Amino acid sequence: MNPKKFLIYRFFNQGKAFLSVYDKSTNKLVSGHRIILDYKGKSIELPLDEEIKIGSFGNGRGYLVLPSESSVLGEFQKDFGVVDGDNPLLLIFNER
Repeated sequence: MNPKKFLIYRFFNQGKAFLSVYDKSTNKLVSGHRIILDYKGKSIELPLDEEIKIGSFGNGRGYLVLPSESSVLGEFQKDFGVVDGDNPLLLIFNER
């Protein structure tokens, strides 16, 4: 996420990890504890886990690091082709 346009906050509430994104250009704050992404044409919804990392390369490209563990990916391990103990997944995306 472009730090000139967005601020990202991670926090816990009642034991759940949450992420808030503040858009400086519109003064809007969006918070949630789930991540929804489109992976190979399939909608995947994951609970935000403290082990999931989100960041930016700074050139309009962002990244998402997902542990391969079933405690994070659950039923979607098969979609990503991983099992417990595999290296984390690194998903690269275009920032908006």
